Amino acid sequence: MEFDETQRYDVIVLTASLPIYDPRFERALRPGGRLFVVVGAGAPQRACLVRSASDGDSASEPLFETSIEVLEGASRPAAFRF
Repeated sequence: MEFDETQRYDVIVLTASLPIYDPRFERALRPGGRLFVVVGAGAPQRACLVRSASDGDSASEPLFETSIEVLEGASRPAAFRF
């Protein structure tokens, strides 16, 4: 999964899910920018809108539950071991 972490964007939309939330997409937002992301390792997954504030903070708003394919190359949760 290629992503230029030096660029800053007003809007980022991920059209596949992340099993584990990846904050690098949030860090790539300009102040006032928005990120649409679906997070979850199994169904249901949660669609969220992340907004970047001008002071560098951000806020996440859950939107709805869904189930979509996982983003190729995305980090996955560690497997459970006994």
